[in-house]
Amino acid sequence: MVVRVAGFAGEYAALAAWTGQSEDEVRAGEHYHGGSHLVAWDGDRIVGVAHRWHDRDGRQRLQFRKCRTGTHGPLARAVDGACTVSIGTRDAPALAGLGFVETGRWREYAIPVAPAPSRRIGGPDRRTGGRDPGTHDPDRGSAEGTCGS
Repeated sequence: MVVRVAGFAGEYAALAAWTGQSEDEVRAGEHYHGGSHLVAWDGDRIVGVAHRWHDRDGRQRLQFRKCRTGTHGPLARAVDGACTVSIGTRDAPALAGLGFVETGRWREYAIPVAPAPSRRIGGPDRRTGGRDPGTHDPDRGSAEGTCGS
């Protein structure tokens, strides 16, 4: 396999086929995430994708997306300068022989929290005669601060 890495140049159909997303989802993600994508090609087929950007701390970051075995190295070498890489645990073995040094581990947890019951906080509003200013009073028109509902 000869892998060629290039910046993403609008190959939405090919990227959608590789990631399993629709072209609209790929387009929406491109604008949402900012930064740029690096794409690994094997001939005319995408075989790996990485997203790079500069974080608020000024450091360059790289996050591997869907990658076939053997594409992590070429994608990482395409980044100019120092870089921090964010990976999933499934990608860790692929980076072991590439000279990467682990600097930390993070875990994300979903916290099971029941929805809070709806309740009004605070007492009556003297300016509105006790009426909640976020409600509509048909006799007075729209309440202050609402959009004419």
